[in-house]
Amino acid sequence: MITGRCECGSVAFTITADLVAPSACHCSQCRRLSGHYWSGTSVKHPDLRFTADATLTWYRSSDHAERGFCNACGASLFYRPFNDDHTSVAMGSSICPPAPPYAVTSSPRTRVTTTKSTTTSQSLNAGRRAKQPC
Repeated sequence: MITGRCECGSVAFTITADLVAPSACHCSQCRRLSGHYWSGTSVKHPDLRFTADATLTWYRSSDHAERGFCNACGASLFYRPFNDDHTSVAMGSSICPPAPPYAVTSSPRTRVTTTKSTTTSQSLNAGRRAKQPC
């Protein structure tokens, strides 16, 4: 089971099925709404269960789909086509993705290392470290 949430935690969910390979959409609408390209995994509706949805808002973004976001923190979380049995879930919203540890550089001055249990961010200027549990 995969768990995920928005930044503030007012929208939280579980995915009960195995994840499929993510897709990336570079269309202008996805870029404007997410601030970058959209990267999401497709989940059948019965496999997506909300454990918190107090601030979940659905925005009709076109004649064929709507997008779900948190109206408190602004996190863009879901893309749901009409007349389909799947919802695309933002890859960055899962708390503990089932993947091996990896490292990514988010800027020249910050190093972010993620494992299954913690996320560590280290400022290369100040030398400060902050750990966030999954």
